[in-house]
Amino acid sequence: MELLLVAVIMGIAVGVAAPAMMRSIAGNRLRTAGRALVTSARYARSMAILHQVPVTIRFNLDRGGIEVASPDPGTEGLSRVMDGVRLQSLRIEDQDVSEEGVIEIVFSRN
Repeated sequence: MELLLVAVIMGIAVGVAAPAMMRSIAGNRLRTAGRALVTSARYARSMAILHQVPVTIRFNLDRGGIEVASPDPGTEGLSRVMDGVRLQSLRIEDQDVSEEGVIEIVFSRN
């Protein structure tokens, strides 16, 4: 009887904890994707200044990836796919909201 009571209590505890844990995992994916986005933008800006060439960051809204590219062969590119997170739309200052395709932002060399 006591073993059954312990099993019921454990079942209730798991039932209560599981949804909170799933929300925590989803929130962690979102934070990781946000950090990847910020890191990619900082990398693009730094490479543009360091190598004195324009560097482009591309957001692929269809595939959910970020790519950093430069016409300079000495500037190393970067590509990231954000697992579990989808870029739904992107709005660049003074432009319309984009919900599909590839959007580019060019960092100039200053």
